[in-house]
Amino acid sequence: MAIDKNLVDSLRTLGFSEYSAKVYTALLSLGASSAADIAMASGVPQAKVYSVLQSLEKEGMISTQPGERPARYRPMSPEFFLTKKKKEYESAFDTAESRLIPLYERASQYQLPDIWILRETHSVYSKLVEMIKNTESEIILGCDTLFDLKIGGVLEQLKMKKEENPELEIRIVTSSKGIDDQYELDVLEELEGVAETKVRERAFNAIFLVCDAKEMLQGSYARIGGEVELGLISIWTDNKEFSQLWKEFTDYIWKDSKKINLKPNMEP
Repeated sequence: MAIDKNLVDSLRTLGFSEYSAKVYTALLSLGASSAADIAMASGVPQAKVYSVLQSLEKEGMISTQPGERPARYRPMSPEFFLTKKKKEYESAFDTAESRLIPLYERASQYQLPDIWILRETHSVYSKLVEMIKNTESEIILGCDTLFDLKIGGVLEQLKMKKEENPELEIRIVTSSKGIDDQYELDVLEELEGVAETKVRERAFNAIFLVCDAKEMLQGSYARIGGEVELGLISIWTDNKEFSQLWKEFTDYIWKDSKKINLKPNMEP
């Protein structure tokens, strides 16, 4: 007879060995039978069948019919066993759920946030583009010069994201030196309708991006002796508490900055 593999797998999940699952399944199909018949039907070697039958008898799954030679075995109803196992598994699940989740939540309160260091300029700008792609509602970005946004496709990604989601709020803060040549003014023109841009006198000597108050990057320019520039090095995290703190900080910078007004004889 063919043994139902799915049934055997289910019984193994409930604690049966493969042999005991096959023997019990075969016995349910055969009814009262000898060890030889059970071995043939189950595919379990006859030398192993006896020990399996003894184990099942101890578990109350089968019984031996007395006074017969050779001995005959008959299966007990699976209903009692299944009801018992169901209660055991439900109890074990409830205990695990009630204790494991609080343990994890308590431990999570003391875990240090994941903070990654990006050491190459191209890695920093690639991460900026990735963050913008994943943003849902709010971006605030700071850079010393608007032309920096041309690097690595950041400006293009901002425009694509705004076109994809017109409700997305994009705020950009730059320094007064970040809009003092035509290249930077061209970027400012491209940002019209995409982002609200403000300016502050003091340079950042850095670049930062906060997205949805859930993810942040802050990069600084590495220099030798304050002169030779080695590129950007940055930290990134998606830790919510840390990102929320940076959101509050960037909101302050935004409020402290001025709207850009390029009309003659007017201070930006």
